[in-house]
Amino acid sequence: MADFSPTDEAAQLLETKPHSVRAHVLLGEQHAAKGNDQDSAYYFRRALHLALFWASICALLATRAPATAASAGQANGRLVTQ
Repeated sequence: MADFSPTDEAAQLLETKPHSVRAHVLLGEQHAAKGNDQDSAYYFRRALHLALFWASICALLATRAPATAASAGQANGRLVTQ
């Protein structure tokens, strides 16, 4: 993998994954290093929002996954017929 600067990495992540928590943290760090508190706060808040969003999605999927497989009549990736 090529070595990217934090700016290049953040730009590439936002282009390919606009909901990347890491990209927003990198941008927040860059703006904080430049003393741009308003923009750094925006990117850190956005990163926190995205992290909480993805955590809630993962929790939701974890609670629904067993029920979904059972209701579809699947076991170990195979269709179960009765």
